[in-house]
Amino acid sequence: PRWTDGWVGKVANATHAAIQIDSPPKSQPDANSDPSALFDPASPLTGYMDEGTCGPRGDDAKANTSSCRHGAELVASVSEKGFKIVATVNRCRFFAFEVFRCLPPPDQFGEGLHRVVLPASSLARLPEDSPPRPAQAASAAAEMPRCAAFRDHGWQINIVILGDKRFQKKYESQIRSLQCFVDHHGYRLQILQGNEYRECMDLHDYFFRKHCTVSMWLGDQDPKLVVAVVDADVVAATLDRGLEKWAGHEADVQLYQRCLLPEIMAGNYMVRNTPFARSFLRNWSLYNKEMPIGYSSSDNGAIHLVVQDTVQATNFPKCKKMYKSLKLMSTNDLTQYFAFTKCSLDATNFPK
Repeated sequence: PRWTDGWVGKVANATHAAIQIDSPPKSQPDANSDPSALFDPASPLTGYMDEGTCGPRGDDAKANTSSCRHGAELVASVSEKGFKIVATVNRCRFFAFEVFRCLPPPDQFGEGLHRVVLPASSLARLPEDSPPRPAQAASAAAEMPRCAAFRDHGWQINIVILGDKRFQKKYESQIRSLQCFVDHHGYRLQILQGNEYRECMDLHDYFFRKHCTVSMWLGDQDPKLVVAVVDADVVAATLDRGLEKWAGHEADVQLYQRCLLPEIMAGNYMVRNTPFARSFLRNWSLYNKEMPIGYSSSDNGAIHLVVQDTVQATNFPKCKKMYKSLKLMSTNDLTQYFAFTKCSLDATNFPK
């Protein structure tokens, strides 16, 4: 087995996908060595000659590549030779077929990146918390469960930022970089101001109003939407790597911990448009009315209790009491604050 870091780019069909990797493989598999592995008669990118009229898209269907915005390439083809059966799918027999794949946008893979089409059966999902080291690859490969097939969940990806006109002007350059990023990957950038929904206007802390606004806005959007909510001062620096790796994660809400501090980051997160995610954001926003008199880092402190309460972790009453007892207004001494966040993080004890 060959081990290399990579991520799924475009899914060709249920059995094969284009994988983007950081370095070229030593030997690329030849799809035409087993062309039937790519054959999916239900795909509009496939043409076939069937026996009778049993084909799922009618008798002798032609491939339709009109949906390929950047053109298409032929990846497998078997010609008709004396009406010999070359493939059988769901008891339907085929005499010939051809399989096309949509081409990616120009420069999608970026400098130093490479693309190779691999069958699902040759891929294994690495554990995110402790991927095998190269020295372990041979033994680990035998133990890793293999993929059976790819499934396109059809998620749509948006990036959402919140900022009034003054804030948008201040961070104009950063927002332009995000617009460049979404244009590059075919996403959409949504800018909200925080005054769109009457239900959120009683939240006087703008950061808490942000989560309420996103929750209300999601309620009017497509259920297949996944949004990366980011602060407006975020700069898109690595344009080549998209958000699909995280958008395809099974979690409805994704947060991350700061690398240098015992604190969950509140400014950037990813949510699916589900009732659970919208409720999570709404509950988070309501902590505006629970803030202590001392420094609590606004929504950044509150998110620890929201997570702890949501997953029903231990010591919630203890940690909430520490939160409500924060009295120091100065940011010169954050001992109390980080004692509270550590209480919450120790209780959840999840992979970061």
